[in-house]
Amino acid sequence: MRVLLRTPGAAEAAILLEQGRRPAPLWTARQIGHWMYEPLATEDRVYVGCGDELQSYRADGTLEWSKPSGLVIRRPALSRDRATLYVGTSESDLVAFGLDGTERWRVRKGYGSVGAPTVGPDGSIYVGGTANSVWKLGPGGEELWPEPYSTRGGVQAAPVLDSQSRLFVGDLFGTLHAIGPDGKKLWSVDTHEPFEGSVALGLDGSVVMSRWRSLSALDPATGASRWEVEAPCARNAGPAVDSDGTIYIGCTDGTLRAFSPEGKPLWSVGGAECFVTTPKLGDDGTIVVRDWRRRLWTFDRSGALLWTQECPKPDTAAIETDPAVGPGGRVYSGNQDGTLSAFRTLTIAEQLERIQREREANRIVIEDGAVRIGHVRVPRRRG
Repeated sequence: MRVLLRTPGAAEAAILLEQGRRPAPLWTARQIGHWMYEPLATEDRVYVGCGDELQSYRADGTLEWSKPSGLVIRRPALSRDRATLYVGTSESDLVAFGLDGTERWRVRKGYGSVGAPTVGPDGSIYVGGTANSVWKLGPGGEELWPEPYSTRGGVQAAPVLDSQSRLFVGDLFGTLHAIGPDGKKLWSVDTHEPFEGSVALGLDGSVVMSRWRSLSALDPATGASRWEVEAPCARNAGPAVDSDGTIYIGCTDGTLRAFSPEGKPLWSVGGAECFVTTPKLGDDGTIVVRDWRRRLWTFDRSGALLWTQECPKPDTAAIETDPAVGPGGRVYSGNQDGTLSAFRTLTIAEQLERIQREREANRIVIEDGAVRIGHVRVPRRRG
Protein backbone atom coordinates (compact mmCIF):
# COMPACT_ATOMS: atom_id res chain seq x y z
CA MET A 1 0.00 0.00 0.00
CA ARG A 2 1.29 3.47 -0.85
CA VAL A 3 -0.35 6.47 0.85
CA LEU A 4 0.76 10.07 0.33
CA LEU A 5 0.23 11.88 3.63
CA ARG A 6 1.35 15.43 2.81
CA THR A 7 3.81 17.48 0.78
CA PRO A 8 5.22 20.30 2.91
CA GLY A 9 6.32 23.34 0.97
CA ALA A 10 4.14 22.82 -2.11
CA ALA A 11 2.34 26.13 -1.69
CA GLU A 12 5.61 27.91 -1.00
CA ALA A 13 7.08 26.33 -4.13
CA ALA A 14 4.24 27.70 -6.24
CA ILE A 15 4.83 31.16 -4.83
CA LEU A 16 8.55 30.82 -5.48
CA LEU A 17 7.93 29.94 -9.12
CA GLU A 18 5.58 32.89 -9.54
CA GLN A 19 7.72 35.48 -7.79
CA GLY A 20 11.21 33.92 -7.95
CA ARG A 21 12.50 35.36 -4.70
CA ARG A 22 15.69 33.39 -4.10
CA PRO A 23 19.02 33.64 -5.90
CA ALA A 24 21.54 30.88 -6.43
CA PRO A 25 24.42 31.40 -3.96
CA LEU A 26 27.72 30.88 -5.76
CA TRP A 27 30.30 31.38 -3.02
CA THR A 28 31.26 33.35 0.07
CA ALA A 29 34.85 34.33 0.79
CA ARG A 30 35.89 35.16 4.35
CA GLN A 31 38.84 37.30 5.32
CA ILE A 32 39.92 39.29 8.36
CA GLY A 33 38.91 42.90 7.91
CA HIS A 34 35.85 44.88 6.94
CA TRP A 35 34.59 45.37 3.43
CA MET A 36 34.19 49.07 2.90
CA TYR A 37 32.85 49.83 -0.52
CA GLU A 38 31.67 48.41 -3.82
CA PRO A 39 33.69 45.62 -5.48
CA LEU A 40 34.82 45.85 -9.09
CA ALA A 41 33.71 42.81 -11.11
CA THR A 42 35.26 41.79 -14.44
CA GLU A 43 34.79 38.69 -16.60
CA ASP A 44 36.95 36.47 -14.41
CA ARG A 45 38.01 38.50 -11.35
CA VAL A 46 36.55 40.51 -8.49
CA TYR A 47 38.63 43.27 -6.87
CA VAL A 48 37.68 44.72 -3.50
CA GLY A 49 39.16 46.61 -0.58
CA CYS A 50 39.43 44.77 2.72
CA GLY A 51 40.75 46.85 5.59
CA ASP A 52 43.98 48.42 4.35
CA GLU A 53 44.48 45.91 1.53
CA LEU A 54 43.32 45.49 -2.05
CA GLN A 55 42.31 41.91 -2.83
CA SER A 56 41.72 39.93 -6.01
CA TYR A 57 39.37 36.92 -6.22
CA ARG A 58 38.93 34.45 -9.04
CA ALA A 59 35.48 33.70 -10.42
CA ASP A 60 35.13 30.71 -8.07
CA GLY A 61 35.78 32.81 -4.94
CA THR A 62 39.42 31.77 -4.47
CA LEU A 63 41.64 34.53 -3.11
CA GLU A 64 44.30 35.23 -5.74
CA TRP A 65 46.26 37.96 -3.97
CA SER A 66 46.06 40.55 -1.22
CA LYS A 67 48.34 43.59 -1.28
CA PRO A 68 48.84 46.51 1.12
CA SER A 69 47.26 49.63 -0.30
CA GLY A 70 46.12 51.82 2.57
CA LEU A 71 42.48 51.87 3.61
CA VAL A 72 40.46 51.50 0.41
CA ILE A 73 37.37 53.65 0.71
CA ARG A 74 35.89 53.38 -2.78
CA ARG A 75 35.57 51.00 -5.70
CA PRO A 76 38.73 50.50 -7.81
CA ALA A 77 38.79 51.49 -11.48
CA LEU A 78 40.26 49.54 -14.40
CA SER A 79 42.50 51.06 -17.07
CA ARG A 80 41.33 51.19 -20.69
CA ASP A 81 43.74 48.39 -21.67
CA ARG A 82 42.38 46.37 -18.71
CA ALA A 83 45.89 45.85 -17.35
CA THR A 84 46.00 48.24 -14.38
CA LEU A 85 43.85 48.90 -11.31
CA TYR A 86 43.58 52.36 -9.77
CA VAL A 87 42.40 52.81 -6.20
CA GLY A 88 42.08 55.77 -3.86
CA THR A 89 42.96 55.40 -0.19
CA SER A 90 42.23 57.21 3.05
CA GLU A 91 45.97 57.97 3.34
CA SER A 92 45.76 60.57 0.52
CA ASP A 93 47.20 58.19 -2.07
CA LEU A 94 46.11 57.12 -5.52
CA VAL A 95 47.71 53.73 -6.14
CA ALA A 96 48.14 51.74 -9.36
CA PHE A 97 48.39 47.93 -9.28
CA GLY A 98 49.02 45.42 -12.02
CA LEU A 99 46.51 42.61 -12.29
CA ASP A 100 49.06 40.34 -10.61
CA GLY A 101 49.04 42.58 -7.52
CA THR A 102 52.32 44.36 -8.28
CA GLU A 103 52.27 47.99 -7.15
CA ARG A 104 53.23 50.12 -10.16
CA TRP A 105 53.10 53.59 -8.66
CA ARG A 106 51.69 55.62 -5.81
CA VAL A 107 51.09 59.38 -5.79
CA ARG A 108 49.92 61.58 -2.92
CA LYS A 109 46.97 63.85 -3.65
CA GLY A 110 46.40 66.59 -1.12
CA TYR A 111 45.35 65.50 2.35
CA GLY A 112 42.74 63.16 3.80
CA SER A 113 41.16 60.53 1.59
CA VAL A 114 41.11 60.10 -2.19
CA GLY A 115 37.75 59.20 -3.74
CA ALA A 116 36.66 56.87 -6.52
CA PRO A 117 38.65 57.28 -9.75
CA THR A 118 37.22 57.41 -13.28
CA VAL A 119 39.19 56.43 -16.38
CA GLY A 120 38.60 58.34 -19.63
CA PRO A 121 38.66 56.95 -23.20
CA ASP A 122 42.29 58.07 -23.64
CA GLY A 123 43.39 56.39 -20.41
CA SER A 124 43.46 59.57 -18.32
CA ILE A 125 42.47 59.22 -14.66
CA TYR A 126 40.08 61.66 -12.98
CA VAL A 127 39.78 61.62 -9.20
CA GLY A 128 38.73 63.90 -6.36
CA GLY A 129 39.46 63.95 -2.66
CA THR A 130 38.74 65.56 0.67
CA ALA A 131 41.37 68.19 -0.15
CA ASN A 132 38.64 70.05 -2.11
CA SER A 133 40.30 69.22 -5.40
CA VAL A 134 39.87 67.21 -8.61
CA TRP A 135 42.93 65.94 -10.51
CA LYS A 136 43.56 64.64 -14.00
CA LEU A 137 46.45 62.18 -14.22
CA GLY A 138 48.11 60.20 -16.96
CA PRO A 139 48.40 56.38 -16.91
CA GLY A 140 51.78 56.78 -15.20
CA GLY A 141 50.44 59.02 -12.44
CA GLU A 142 51.73 62.28 -13.95
CA GLU A 143 49.69 65.50 -13.60
CA LEU A 144 47.92 66.53 -16.82
CA TRP A 145 46.32 69.78 -15.68
CA PRO A 146 48.50 72.79 -14.78
CA GLU A 147 46.83 72.80 -11.38
CA PRO A 148 44.07 70.82 -9.66
CA TYR A 149 40.50 72.01 -10.08
CA SER A 150 39.29 73.52 -6.78
CA THR A 151 35.91 72.51 -5.35
CA ARG A 152 33.99 74.02 -2.44
CA GLY A 153 33.94 70.75 -0.53
CA GLY A 154 35.54 67.33 -0.55
CA VAL A 155 34.85 64.87 -3.37
CA GLN A 156 34.28 61.17 -2.75
CA ALA A 157 32.05 60.02 -5.64
CA ALA A 158 33.48 59.08 -9.03
CA PRO A 159 33.53 61.93 -11.58
CA VAL A 160 31.46 61.43 -14.75
CA LEU A 161 32.89 62.19 -18.20
CA ASP A 162 30.69 62.86 -21.26
CA SER A 163 31.41 62.50 -24.99
CA GLN A 164 32.58 66.14 -25.18
CA SER A 165 35.25 65.48 -22.51
CA ARG A 166 33.31 67.55 -19.98
CA LEU A 167 33.68 66.32 -16.42
CA PHE A 168 30.83 66.47 -13.91
CA VAL A 169 31.42 66.00 -10.21
CA GLY A 170 29.53 66.88 -7.04
CA ASP A 171 31.20 67.83 -3.76
CA LEU A 172 30.23 67.37 -0.13
CA PHE A 173 29.35 71.06 0.14
CA GLY A 174 26.49 70.45 -2.31
CA THR A 175 27.92 72.03 -5.45
CA LEU A 176 27.83 70.30 -8.84
CA HIS A 177 30.81 71.29 -11.00
CA ALA A 178 31.23 71.08 -14.76
CA ILE A 179 34.91 71.07 -15.77
CA GLY A 180 36.32 71.51 -19.26
CA PRO A 181 39.03 69.34 -20.86
CA ASP A 182 41.64 71.92 -19.81
CA GLY A 183 40.65 71.72 -16.14
CA LYS A 184 38.85 75.06 -16.17
CA LYS A 185 35.39 75.69 -14.75
CA LEU A 186 32.49 75.62 -17.20
CA TRP A 187 29.68 76.17 -14.69
CA SER A 188 28.55 75.17 -11.22
CA VAL A 189 25.19 74.73 -9.49
CA ASP A 190 24.67 74.95 -5.74
CA THR A 191 22.16 72.43 -4.35
CA HIS A 192 23.00 72.77 -0.62
CA GLU A 193 22.90 68.97 -0.24
CA PRO A 194 26.09 66.87 -0.14
CA PHE A 195 26.89 64.76 -3.19
CA GLU A 196 27.74 61.32 -1.82
CA GLY A 197 26.83 59.50 -5.05
CA SER A 198 27.70 60.25 -8.66
CA VAL A 199 25.51 61.96 -11.22
CA ALA A 200 24.57 60.10 -14.42
CA LEU A 201 24.30 61.02 -18.10
CA GLY A 202 20.92 60.83 -19.81
CA LEU A 203 20.23 59.57 -23.31
CA ASP A 204 20.34 63.15 -24.65
CA GLY A 205 23.49 64.01 -22.70
CA SER A 206 21.65 65.65 -19.80
CA VAL A 207 23.31 65.56 -16.40
CA VAL A 208 20.89 63.60 -14.21
CA MET A 209 21.20 64.12 -10.47
CA SER A 210 19.25 63.00 -7.43
CA ARG A 211 18.65 65.17 -4.38
CA TRP A 212 16.84 64.30 -1.17
CA ARG A 213 13.44 65.26 -2.55
CA SER A 214 13.88 65.45 -6.30
CA LEU A 215 15.32 63.97 -9.47
CA SER A 216 16.40 66.46 -12.11
CA ALA A 217 18.22 66.88 -15.41
CA LEU A 218 20.54 69.75 -16.35
CA ASP A 219 21.86 71.01 -19.67
CA PRO A 220 25.49 69.78 -19.88
CA ALA A 221 26.68 72.97 -21.59
CA THR A 222 25.10 75.55 -19.28
CA GLY A 223 23.81 73.81 -16.15
CA ALA A 224 20.28 75.11 -16.85
CA SER A 225 17.43 72.93 -15.62
CA ARG A 226 15.71 70.78 -18.24
CA TRP A 227 13.22 69.09 -15.90
CA GLU A 228 12.69 68.22 -12.26
CA VAL A 229 10.31 65.76 -10.57
CA GLU A 230 9.56 65.05 -6.94
CA ALA A 231 11.09 61.85 -5.57
CA PRO A 232 12.44 60.98 -2.09
CA CYS A 233 15.85 59.95 -3.42
CA ALA A 234 18.42 58.28 -1.19
CA ARG A 235 20.90 60.95 -0.10
CA ASN A 236 24.04 58.84 -0.49
CA ALA A 237 23.15 57.24 -3.83
CA GLY A 238 22.76 58.34 -7.42
CA PRO A 239 20.61 57.51 -10.43
CA ALA A 240 21.32 54.83 -13.03
CA VAL A 241 20.52 55.22 -16.74
CA ASP A 242 19.75 52.30 -19.06
CA SER A 243 20.83 52.10 -22.70
CA ASP A 244 17.31 53.15 -23.78
CA GLY A 245 17.46 56.22 -21.55
CA THR A 246 15.28 54.90 -18.73
CA ILE A 247 16.35 56.37 -15.38
CA TYR A 248 16.23 54.31 -12.18
CA ILE A 249 16.51 55.61 -8.63
CA GLY A 250 16.17 54.02 -5.19
CA CYS A 251 14.11 56.04 -2.72
CA THR A 252 13.94 56.48 1.04
CA ASP A 253 10.28 55.38 1.08
CA GLY A 254 11.34 51.88 0.01
CA THR A 255 10.42 52.23 -3.66
CA LEU A 256 12.47 51.70 -6.77
CA ARG A 257 11.29 54.13 -9.42
CA ALA A 258 11.73 54.33 -13.18
CA PHE A 259 11.44 57.50 -15.27
CA SER A 260 11.52 58.22 -18.98
CA PRO A 261 14.41 60.26 -20.43
CA GLU A 262 12.07 63.27 -20.17
CA GLY A 263 11.42 62.70 -16.47
CA LYS A 264 7.95 61.14 -16.78
CA PRO A 265 7.21 58.42 -14.17
CA LEU A 266 7.08 54.94 -15.72
CA TRP A 267 6.64 52.68 -12.70
CA SER A 268 7.31 52.42 -8.99
CA VAL A 269 7.65 49.23 -6.93
CA GLY A 270 7.84 48.97 -3.15
CA GLY A 271 8.72 46.35 -0.59
CA ALA A 272 11.76 47.72 1.21
CA GLU A 273 11.82 50.26 4.02
CA CYS A 274 14.51 52.46 2.53
CA PHE A 275 16.86 51.96 -0.43
CA VAL A 276 20.32 53.41 0.16
CA THR A 277 22.50 52.57 -2.86
CA THR A 278 22.69 53.45 -6.53
CA PRO A 279 20.83 50.86 -8.67
CA LYS A 280 23.21 48.59 -10.55
CA LEU A 281 22.22 47.42 -14.05
CA GLY A 282 23.19 43.92 -15.18
CA ASP A 283 23.76 42.82 -18.76
CA ASP A 284 21.06 40.19 -18.17
CA GLY A 285 18.37 42.85 -17.69
CA THR A 286 18.46 42.93 -13.89
CA ILE A 287 18.49 45.89 -11.49
CA VAL A 288 20.18 45.37 -8.11
CA VAL A 289 19.87 47.71 -5.13
CA ARG A 290 20.47 47.44 -1.39
CA ASP A 291 18.21 48.62 1.43
CA TRP A 292 19.22 50.05 4.78
CA ARG A 293 18.74 46.64 6.46
CA ARG A 294 21.48 45.35 4.12
CA ARG A 295 19.15 43.25 2.00
CA LEU A 296 19.82 42.93 -1.72
CA TRP A 297 16.83 43.37 -4.02
CA THR A 298 16.89 42.31 -7.67
CA PHE A 299 14.24 43.39 -10.19
CA ASP A 300 13.83 43.05 -13.94
CA ARG A 301 13.55 46.12 -16.16
CA SER A 302 9.74 46.13 -15.82
CA GLY A 303 9.97 46.38 -12.02
CA ALA A 304 9.07 42.74 -11.30
CA LEU A 305 10.82 41.41 -8.20
CA LEU A 306 13.18 38.54 -8.97
CA TRP A 307 14.72 37.88 -5.56
CA THR A 308 15.83 39.30 -2.24
CA GLN A 309 18.80 38.20 -0.18
CA GLU A 310 19.79 38.98 3.40
CA CYS A 311 23.42 40.00 3.85
CA PRO A 312 25.43 39.60 7.06
CA LYS A 313 24.92 42.42 9.52
CA PRO A 314 27.93 43.87 11.36
CA ASP A 315 28.24 44.34 15.10
CA THR A 316 28.94 48.03 14.53
CA ALA A 317 27.12 50.65 12.48
CA ALA A 318 26.78 49.53 8.89
CA ILE A 319 28.46 51.36 6.04
CA GLU A 320 26.02 51.51 3.15
CA THR A 321 28.06 49.78 0.45
CA ASP A 322 26.91 49.38 -3.13
CA PRO A 323 26.74 45.89 -4.61
CA ALA A 324 28.41 45.17 -7.94
CA VAL A 325 26.97 43.37 -10.96
CA GLY A 326 29.38 41.48 -13.18
CA PRO A 327 29.05 39.82 -16.58
CA GLY A 328 26.11 37.44 -16.85
CA GLY A 329 24.26 39.22 -14.07
CA ARG A 330 26.41 37.87 -11.25
CA VAL A 331 25.90 39.94 -8.11
CA TYR A 332 28.73 40.58 -5.65
CA SER A 333 28.18 41.96 -2.17
CA GLY A 334 30.93 43.22 0.10
CA ASN A 335 29.72 42.80 3.68
CA GLN A 336 30.74 44.44 6.91
CA ASP A 337 31.39 41.13 8.67
CA GLY A 338 34.45 40.52 6.48
CA THR A 339 32.80 38.43 3.76
CA LEU A 340 32.38 38.81 0.04
CA SER A 341 29.37 36.94 -1.40
CA ALA A 342 28.45 36.06 -4.98
CA PHE A 343 24.97 35.24 -6.30
CA ARG A 344 23.20 34.81 -9.60
CA THR A 345 19.57 34.86 -10.71
CA LEU A 346 18.00 31.48 -11.44
CA THR A 347 16.33 30.87 -14.79
CA ILE A 348 12.71 29.64 -14.83
CA ALA A 349 13.92 26.14 -15.73
CA GLU A 350 16.35 26.15 -12.81
CA GLN A 351 13.61 27.38 -10.47
CA LEU A 352 11.34 24.52 -11.58
CA GLU A 353 14.13 21.99 -11.10
CA ARG A 354 14.93 23.26 -7.61
CA ILE A 355 11.26 23.33 -6.63
CA GLN A 356 10.87 19.71 -7.75
CA ARG A 357 13.94 18.66 -5.74
CA GLU A 358 12.62 20.42 -2.65
CA ARG A 359 9.19 18.85 -3.03
CA GLU A 360 10.70 15.38 -3.40
CA ALA A 361 12.96 15.97 -0.40
CA ASN A 362 9.97 16.94 1.77
CA ARG A 363 7.49 14.31 0.58
CA ILE A 364 6.26 11.93 3.30
CA VAL A 365 5.03 8.52 2.16
CA ILE A 366 3.92 5.32 3.97
CA GLU A 367 5.05 2.37 1.90
CA ASP A 368 5.42 -1.34 2.77
CA GLY A 369 5.17 -0.80 6.50
CA ALA A 370 7.72 2.03 6.62
CA VAL A 371 7.68 5.79 6.51
CA ARG A 372 9.74 7.46 3.80
CA ILE A 373 10.67 11.16 4.01
CA GLY A 374 12.12 12.15 0.69
CA HIS A 375 14.72 9.45 -0.04
CA VAL A 376 15.16 8.45 3.61
CA ARG A 377 13.32 5.31 4.74
CA VAL A 378 12.32 5.27 8.43
CA PRO A 379 11.12 1.87 9.81
CA ARG A 380 7.81 2.01 11.67
CA ARG A 381 7.88 1.34 15.37
CA ARG A 382 6.16 -1.93 16.32
CA GLY A 383 4.40 -3.02 19.49
